[in-house]
Amino acid sequence: MTTISQRLLAVAGHSQCANDVIFVQKQTSAQPASVVVFFGGDIQDYPENMKSHRDHGAYVDYNLEVIAEILAAKFPDSFICVIRPAKIELKTFSCFSNFVICNHIGSPTHLPNNNALLHLSTLLQSIAERTGFSEIGYGSPLVIIGFSKGCVVLNQFLHEFHYFNHLSTDNKSHVSALMGRIKRMIWLDGGHSGGKDTWVTSSQTLSSFLGMDIMVDIHVTPYQINDDRRPWIGKEEKQFYTTLKKMGITLFRKVHFAEEPPSLQNHFLLLKLF
Repeated sequence: MTTISQRLLAVAGHSQCANDVIFVQKQTSAQPASVVVFFGGDIQDYPENMKSHRDHGAYVDYNLEVIAEILAAKFPDSFICVIRPAKIELKTFSCFSNFVICNHIGSPTHLPNNNALLHLSTLLQSIAERTGFSEIGYGSPLVIIGFSKGCVVLNQFLHEFHYFNHLSTDNKSHVSALMGRIKRMIWLDGGHSGGKDTWVTSSQTLSSFLGMDIMVDIHVTPYQINDDRRPWIGKEEKQFYTTLKKMGITLFRKVHFAEEPPSLQNHFLLLKLF
């Protein structure tokens, strides 16, 4: 079956925030269908925008529409929702500012609650209304994937899991349903230009996984974890992994291209291999 991606422009989220979404319908009739939500990295955009930049055209094969089709092939039983950043500064730096507080190059400042989960919940309801697939907005299991810079959104979700797990039921009804739908989270070579907080390392924050029945996948390459200029990335990733492992979280980790030098090409190639 040929996959056809669809641009949903300015999809309404929480509090007058909006994101473009690249959507692909599920490829099978399997039930229940799941929903894959993807947050990409720097330079990833619509193909015409990438081609218009003097350097980024070399990576146009990893534009957001191609990624949506790659994900549709990997997850044929799922609806695919690729979330375009609220802005891409200088056609380069992805800023997911509707989910997490970030500076002009997209480096995050995490809060206990920045309404990221509420924004995602509202986006999914709006996508359901736009496409006519009601299960996207309510009930379908969710797989959340972050690649490179996009992992800052997954990290913000972790802070909010901890926040909402410590609220009374009455005060979290608007996000508790969404949290219960998340069955798998996949970190793909997380990284950003800030000097810290590439991975969540607080055992207190990570302990929220204990009651949530979420599978965690970690796929990394030397481009991030062996970067001599940013040694904290590898240290934080190791702490993230070992903390979850000690907690007994259902966990998978793989280092791709482990014997090769850090490579931006391999960093992007991970999107096809994970």
